[in-house]
Amino acid sequence: MRASKNTVQMMIRKRRYSVPFSKKVDPTGQLRGRVVMVTNNPADPAGVLVWREGSLKPGKVFITAFAAKLGKTKINESPPEKMATLDLAFDKTGREMNVFHLVLDPAIRRKGFGTAIREMMIQRARRGGHESIRFPTSESHPDQFYAERGFDSRHSANIGDLDYTRRPGLVDWGKQLEEKGFRIYWAKSSAHGKDLKSKK
Repeated sequence: MRASKNTVQMMIRKRRYSVPFSKKVDPTGQLRGRVVMVTNNPADPAGVLVWREGSLKPGKVFITAFAAKLGKTKINESPPEKMATLDLAFDKTGREMNVFHLVLDPAIRRKGFGTAIREMMIQRARRGGHESIRFPTSESHPDQFYAERGFDSRHSANIGDLDYTRRPGLVDWGKQLEEKGFRIYWAKSSAHGKDLKSKK
């Protein structure tokens, strides 16, 4: 698996594929997204999701997952179809990472992707040196969901308190993802943690 200035190459189902490292991700052409991850697509077992990240403005970042088809050697993201979108904000001190917007397409809900995204954001915050992380409220993930994972009623938690290996009783999100069949074919090192390993 390799990343160059213009493309990212990876092995998917024993075949090598490539995808542009950076491309326009909105109709106006104002926003560009860099690929940070390629995963399986539960709504299309024959396809994949290409996750791209870009900057909205200083202190705010977007990450969008696009449905894509596998060609002979390339991953085709056209026409663009958003399957997941999340927006991140960082306070002026850099201590807190706030995931203030998270939307999944109905086709990939209740398949472990919401859990996957949350776990990846925790790993990102940990690697980025942020002290705490906060997630938005959602009907599918009530307070009990977060409480079992070490969060308070505001869905906020200190990063150091989210280590299930040191706090018996917390849910092991990484194990949950494997059980639900979540697969990462390629990921930028800062996009995921050691417990979310690439799968061929």
